[in-house]
Order: sequence, then C-alpha cells, then structure tokens
Amino acid sequence: MDNVADFVTDLIGLYGYQPKEWAHRREQYVSASQIGLCELRQYFMRQRGGVEMDASAPAAWGVFARGDTGEEWVAAVLDRAQLAEHGGPKLGLAFSATGKNQVTIIDEDRRLAATPDGIMWLGSDPVLLEIKTIDPRVSLDAPKPAHWRQVMFAMALMADVHSIKPKRAVILYVDCSNYANVTAFDVVFDPIEGSALIDRALRIHASGPDDLHAEGVLDGGGECKTCDFAAQCKAYQVERVERADATGPVDDATADELDDLAAQREAATQMEGEAKRIKESATNQIRMLMDDLGVSYAKTPGYSIRQSVTKGRETCDWRQAIEDGVDLSDYVSVGNGYPRLTVRKVADDGE
Repeated sequence: MDNVADFVTDLIGLYGYQPKEWAHRREQYVSASQIGLCELRQYFMRQRGGVEMDASAPAAWGVFARGDTGEEWVAAVLDRAQLAEHGGPKLGLAFSATGKNQVTIIDEDRRLAATPDGIMWLGSDPVLLEIKTIDPRVSLDAPKPAHWRQVMFAMALMADVHSIKPKRAVILYVDCSNYANVTAFDVVFDPIEGSALIDRALRIHASGPDDLHAEGVLDGGGECKTCDFAAQCKAYQVERVERADATGPVDDATADELDDLAAQREAATQMEGEAKRIKESATNQIRMLMDDLGVSYAKTPGYSIRQSVTKGRETCDWRQAIEDGVDLSDYVSVGNGYPRLTVRKVADDGE
C-alpha cells in the first residue's frame, strides 16, 4: 500500500455515514422537519419519492452525520443527568424517547409526522426537545424560524393524536466545533400557530404546483442555494409565465397590492444603485490611500484590509472562431430561460 493516509480517507468516505432507518415512508408524509421548507420544494420532494443517501459522496451526507453525532452526544449527556444523584432524583428530572429510542409521532389519516429528539420530564410536565448542531460562526439571538416551526408543528400534532402533550419545547443548539458551547431557546406552545402549521401541511398535501408558492424565491433565494429542485422550480416558473394570458382583469385590491410592491421595488432599486455608488467610491479611496502608503495590507481598529491581484479569466472569442471557419455547433447549448420582470413608472398623464 503506497499511501496509507489516502486509504484511511477513502474508508471514511465509503463507510462514514450510517443513515437512519425509518419505519414509515417519509416522502409520503409532511413532517415537522420539513414544514418550514418552501412549499413548492415540499411538493417536488413528494413527487420525487424516497431517495437513498449516496454513501460515496461525503458532501451529501457529511452534515447529516454531524447532526446525528451531535444528537447522540446530547442523548448520552441527558442519560447521565437523569441518573446523577444531584440530577434526576432530586429534581424530578427524567428523559424519554432520546437517542436510539426516538419515537415518530404519526397521523396516518392526515399523513403527518414528527420525530422529536426527546421528551424532558420535569415532574409530570413534558417538554419537547429538539437538538441542532450549528456552525460556530453563526450567532443566534432567537431560534431559526424553520426550527421554531418544527417544534410548534410537533407540539400541535402531539396535542391532536398523542397521549403526551407538551406545552413547551427547548431548541438546543450545539456548536459543532466545541460541544461545550450550547445555546438553548424556550418555545411555548401556541395552539393558534400550531393549528396554522397543521393547516399548511394539509394544504401542501392537497395542492398541485399551480396552487403553491416558490417561497424560497419570495424570501430572496437563500433556501434555493441548497435546494435539489432549484432548476426544476425555475423551469416551472418559466412555464407558468409562458402559458399566462398577456392581459386580463385585475381586481382593485390586487391592483393596489401590485402598485405598493412595484413602488417598494422601485425604491429598493434606487437605494441599491446609490449603495453601489458609495461602495465603489469607498473602494477606490481605500485603494488610493494604500497606494500612497505603498502597502498592500493595513490593520485598522475595526478592520483588516488587504489588496491582492486575482488571476485573469480565460476567455474565448467564439465569434472570431466562427469567422475563421471553426464549427462550434457540437459545443453550443442553450440554457433555460428565466422569468424576467419589467416595471415602469406610469406617466403622470396616465399614458
């Protein structure tokens, strides 16, 4: 064996992840962990059906392995806590359905599911637990909205179909670089919010793509960056634009809402342009000052500033190649179109 280090790396890549086994077909249910996702993404997930995790692609399973090991570590901590003399017995503290003993709550009639990371018992009061590992560079002042929805949905489902009905939940964030750094948030069950999330799940179940919104796009596209269906979603948006009527009746309320949104867009565009101008001006002034000093690096009380030279991009003059008689037809492809929105201010005279 020439390189033992590469051999060990390959072993981790091949056997590093052991996916959880589920007793139910997860893709057939709207689950607590998915309820905060874009509703159109959930539709595409259901249409795709179940998929096997690619065990040979660490980029695909690495984050799930991190989450599973974080959960297992917390579960072991909780086990020790409830057995310690100064812990469980004196505080009336106990834990159930943690670690490998997790329990999935299922509503077969409505095809809803939730798998809490555990239940903490304070005397006779159950508290739902949700454990997340988090990048140390992330600072949280409140639980992430998707995680808040996850525990709210789970508590609502348990209130409907389970004998244990938690009225509170704790979302525990564990720093994946240092397990000693943990942040926890208390979430009190709100029956109205919980019911709304149940209704959302039922609507997603019952709706086709025309009745669902690309919420990831509406929220700015952050979720789209990690969505397996981003290209499919964009193609579907193009299809909807192409089959839409060129014009049609718009009721007054919708017209007013569109007018407000168009005004917001126009104002944001103007601010964006001004912000870009200010940024470019500041950039050029910084460069001039550093050039005058003859330095490429400067440390200020608040910032570290460095100038460097990037490698030039390779370009191909395909027009010149065609003029020179080079046949590029086998190498040319046409990408998917995309929805383009054009907004123009109506003239004061109404024209």
